[in-house]
Amino acid sequence: MKKILYILICAVTILLSGCRSQQPGIKTSKSNAEAKERFEMAVAQMPDFDAVQSKVKYGMGGKGMSGKMYVELGKRLTLTMTVIGAEVARVEANEEQLIVSEKLDKIFAQFSIEEAANAIGMPDEARYEALEALMLGRIFIPGKGIAKKNDFAQLKWSQANEQGEVTGTYAGKNYVLLYTIDSNNLLRETQIQVPSKNAVVSWQYANHMQIEGAKGLLPTVAKLKGMMGEKEVQLELTLNNPQVAKKAMPVFNSSNYKEVTFEELASMIKKMKQ
Repeated sequence: MKKILYILICAVTILLSGCRSQQPGIKTSKSNAEAKERFEMAVAQMPDFDAVQSKVKYGMGGKGMSGKMYVELGKRLTLTMTVIGAEVARVEANEEQLIVSEKLDKIFAQFSIEEAANAIGMPDEARYEALEALMLGRIFIPGKGIAKKNDFAQLKWSQANEQGEVTGTYAGKNYVLLYTIDSNNLLRETQIQVPSKNAVVSWQYANHMQIEGAKGLLPTVAKLKGMMGEKEVQLELTLNNPQVAKKAMPVFNSSNYKEVTFEELASMIKKMKQ
């Protein structure tokens, strides 16, 4: 459990602070009628709902752990980890802050998303909406938000390859976003490249499904792969029985918990027995 929680912390750190930009991304477009049609169809199929909940399995190599996911679209995302049905840790994010808690040792860390985004020069990129888009298989356009049909020109598009895939590229000052749409017009992969840090992070999506009472198709398998220099992070999330949430999941209660810094939390968990 400790190792998987540490991997989650590393993953969140990479996703929220792995890219650095001091100005909005460079908007580029390419005349490609086929890609435009494919993009519009992909946007129409992105998951859309008020709130969804699901059991989730985390996999890392031969190890795994179960938990729950709760997403209130545009407001809050919660991932918990459980042992014999009891919560032992969670990652919770909203528009204002991100909280990582470890219940066994009663410790938690939190930071302001806005302050962190401004500190690393990413006011348009490091946002809750971007993290949510990565989790749900949605296309996020820095400075604009979740992609709409008329956002085709915000990306530079490739011609379809032999597999029928097209890729849209968004170039920032020090990073590049790539969105790959498969032959079924579903987002197959989101990739973030940071050449100056020799870093590549990708989310690969599979097994999209329709949820009763929701719009679009939700990927039920997401594979995270991250590389920063020689450091590699891999994690797989599999959703089981996702459904529209009938009631909200309680938010994290910090009572009886000790607050530590984000760096201290990661360090403490890393040093603990695996």
